[in-house]
Amino acid sequence: MPVAIKTLPARRHLRPAPSERRASPPVSRRRKRMRSVILARTVSCVLGMLFLLGYVGLYAQVTLYGYRRADLANQIRQAEMVNQDLRAQIQILTGPDRLAAVAATAGMEPTMKVVCIPAPARVKVAKAD
Repeated sequence: MPVAIKTLPARRHLRPAPSERRASPPVSRRRKRMRSVILARTVSCVLGMLFLLGYVGLYAQVTLYGYRRADLANQIRQAEMVNQDLRAQIQILTGPDRLAAVAATAGMEPTMKVVCIPAPARVKVAKAD
């Protein structure tokens, strides 16, 4: 049986020979100017989009901070109202009429003998070693 052997063609260099190279056509001034204009427009559009995205992000943050501030202001107002209610209850519970009623139920009796203990005018404090 005859066997056919194929041979590969000789490898050429990856670069074409200088004689086979095509000369690049000269680029006109107008085309260069158009490229620079297109590049400038592209860069300005990209920068404009980045600016707008940053602006929208900052605006969103400011809005969130405003909502948070309003929420905290409401919480402060509520805490002040609760505090005011508690002060009113303290005034009611520490009133002389109520204390007299509580003392009477505890078995205490009113007295006319009052003893006042004067507070010291000056307190000396010694440093401990």
